[in-house]
Amino acid sequence: MEKDDAFWFPDLSDAEIMDALDAWGIRVTPKLLAKPTEDFTKLVYGKCLEMVFGITSEMLEEAVDASLIGIHSENMDSCRAGALMTFIVYHMARFASAAKISDFSSKDVAVPDTKRTRNIISAFVNFVNFYEQNAPIAKDLQERSGQFVQERDRIISEGDRIRSELASIEAKRAQDEPQMEVLRIENQTLTANVKVQQGYFDRSQTDMDKLKAEKALHVQDKESLYQDMSLVSDALSRLRARVVKSPERIKRNISLMGGSQAEERRTLASMEDKIRDLQAKANALLAIEKDIRDCVEQVLVLRKDIETLDLNMHDLDETKMALDARRNVRTELELRQERAQRQFEYAVASLEKVQRDIQEHRSSGQQQIERLQREYEHMAAARHENDQEVEELRQKAKAVELRAAEHLKQSNVTFNRLLAAYRQVRAQNEVYMETLSNKLGIKKTSKR
Repeated sequence: MEKDDAFWFPDLSDAEIMDALDAWGIRVTPKLLAKPTEDFTKLVYGKCLEMVFGITSEMLEEAVDASLIGIHSENMDSCRAGALMTFIVYHMARFASAAKISDFSSKDVAVPDTKRTRNIISAFVNFVNFYEQNAPIAKDLQERSGQFVQERDRIISEGDRIRSELASIEAKRAQDEPQMEVLRIENQTLTANVKVQQGYFDRSQTDMDKLKAEKALHVQDKESLYQDMSLVSDALSRLRARVVKSPERIKRNISLMGGSQAEERRTLASMEDKIRDLQAKANALLAIEKDIRDCVEQVLVLRKDIETLDLNMHDLDETKMALDARRNVRTELELRQERAQRQFEYAVASLEKVQRDIQEHRSSGQQQIERLQREYEHMAAARHENDQEVEELRQKAKAVELRAAEHLKQSNVTFNRLLAAYRQVRAQNEVYMETLSNKLGIKKTSKR
């Protein structure tokens, strides 16, 4: 088994491995450790995955079932077993790589070797213990590092989005710049035309007011003329009624009336000429009014165009302001990205410092382990000597016990013999005492 030169883990004894696995809830016998099986390795390695990666056997089985959906074969059990073994070996290879075992393979699971399995389990137990001791620190650093990475990715994505928006805004601005230039030129031209049309409109309005005033005067003159004509007609009627039927007078009156009629005709002709002039001027005024309406409509259209141009200019100003705001946000995000990068570098430095501290603790722990190993070897030698002394004492104790048992046996035999002799002597004594009492005539009281 290949080990990393920069990493070393202490080999555990069988008793320590059994104690560690027993603490994990796995009962192991020396016989099973001496001859490991596939079920044993799957159980131990699965427990390692569950403790460190949080991957249980049920999760692996669910993943296998999900990967085999849609596959129909006569040997589904074999396929399922092979897929499950592949999943286990993949995750265990990751775990073994973290434990600095680079040559872990499926053979270590399916066909375990005693010595290699013992070394692998020893490395895994050390790694799990190391993980449990440093899990809070590593988890905290991992969470902080993950947060920094997420913040960095978010800032980078936000910066990219803002850059793309700025690029699109600048591209749109560059695309709209020729149109804006054309609109500026048109605006200037329309402004000049509006000023010219406004002056023309003012002059036309003044002329139209003058013509209206003249028309009103001519209408008044026409009405006064009609009144005069009606008065003259009435006067003629009255005169005709009073005129004497004299031929001379009639001739004079006719000549006078002819002269008056010719004068009136001339007056009417001049009035008709004035009316025609007024009608022509009125038609000219109507044409001017129509032109003024067209000018007003053009002015309204120009005003709408100017308002549209103002709106476009306002939108352009807002776009410029938004662009400036985006640039400020971009600057702020770049500062935040730099700050997050510094925090990330600080976290990496803290992680390296923690790793150095862990390495120092590991070195001190290794020295302590070596010292304990020497003490253990010394204690093992002393224990061996004590075992020899205990064995000698045990043999001596057995010999003493044998001698004591033999002595007790002999003592029991002697005691039984003496007891029998005592009973015999006592019986003879009682017979003697009874015989003596009979001879002496003394009544003997037996004591029991």
